[in-house]
Amino acid sequence: MNDTDICLVKQNALLKTPAIFKETWPNMKAILIADKNTYPAAGEAVQALFEKHSIEHKVFIFEDEEVIPADYEYVELVKKQLKHNDYVPVAIGSGTINDLVKRAAFEEERSYMVVATAPSVDGYTAYGAAINVDGFKMTLPCDAPKVVIGDAAILTSAPYPMIASGYADLSAKIPAGADWFIADGLKIEKMVPRIFDMVQKDLRDTLANPKLLQDEETILKLFAGLASVGYAMQEYKDSRPASGAEHMVSHIWEMNHLSLNGNPVSHGFKVAIGTLISTAFITELLKLSTKDIKELIEKHKPETWEEREQKIQTAFEDSPALEGALKMSKAKFTKDLTKRHQILIKNWEKIKEKVTKQIIPFEELKAMYIEAKVPTQPKEIAVTKELFIKGVTLAQMIRTRYTSFDLAYELGLFESILRTVQENYFSEFAK
Repeated sequence: MNDTDICLVKQNALLKTPAIFKETWPNMKAILIADKNTYPAAGEAVQALFEKHSIEHKVFIFEDEEVIPADYEYVELVKKQLKHNDYVPVAIGSGTINDLVKRAAFEEERSYMVVATAPSVDGYTAYGAAINVDGFKMTLPCDAPKVVIGDAAILTSAPYPMIASGYADLSAKIPAGADWFIADGLKIEKMVPRIFDMVQKDLRDTLANPKLLQDEETILKLFAGLASVGYAMQEYKDSRPASGAEHMVSHIWEMNHLSLNGNPVSHGFKVAIGTLISTAFITELLKLSTKDIKELIEKHKPETWEEREQKIQTAFEDSPALEGALKMSKAKFTKDLTKRHQILIKNWEKIKEKVTKQIIPFEELKAMYIEAKVPTQPKEIAVTKELFIKGVTLAQMIRTRYTSFDLAYELGLFESILRTVQENYFSEFAK
């Protein structure tokens, strides 16, 4: 059963907010939670509607002038507003505001509503919230909102980079799906076709017209696609249907609080570069034959956990993320790769076939991004060569989820593929 009972995305959806609130939470009070950008975008209108319809409420606006980070300290600020009362939280914003309220509501054991201000992320309807905890980006378990409101006028009036960011986040489901095929083919995490289809069925059609992203119909279609992804995560109770290696790269960069010209880089734009990297990695892996796989297995000596642990400690140095990385990597580590290698040799051609059909060719994806005004080069999101290498290297260490990065690593190819991707796929790093 899904957490979200109502997802209303249409023209004048905002006008329905009071009636839906009263129907969902009869005789309850509301607390509107926004920041200095989202309050004028939609918060003022919601407040006026609640006053008109006699819904008792209060307003909490984050005071920070900058964009609010998805740090746990801000979850605590929201929780403070919910203590010692029974107010229903109404998140007014996009990815970060929704995630902060989602986790706070979960910890305070109450349901909540979100009024979306931009089609920028898939997290509106998702189970779980991506939060920085002690410097480590992690997806914390928590229920999705009871109600999602997406007003066409508000969504289409969002700053264009936020719309493009949503397009990028949706495109990431292509390589994420390929990563799931790999994990399924190796019998590590079984594919659930119905949930996979919830994400993938209309995905290519939704991504097909990047030039039309300022058209209301296209934007509503984009939001609906992002919402479908969220529903899939709700049902699966995990972000596997929506997230693979590309998101892990973005998480590393999010831990570094990337900014460009003083402004934080959006989640979707970090994911875009991660998606291109993941696509390139997968493209290189698809060049391998079964014979190549056999030869690599025979040649490559698997490392011990002690060797792996030392590499992780060196990679993260004194980073606060070290403890989390060790925990995740240990959970993913297998002492005996023999059985997995046997499965890989047996199933590689089938895996290749499925992944080849799933993936969008690198240059085609890049062209789509250019049309959508999505970054295609690391420098466009303030990622240096050093941070590029660091992002990809550390990404393989921070999640238990098996991806193309793990396959490359277990075959002893990770560093060589990383060099190839860096030099041959991204012109700014070319020799």
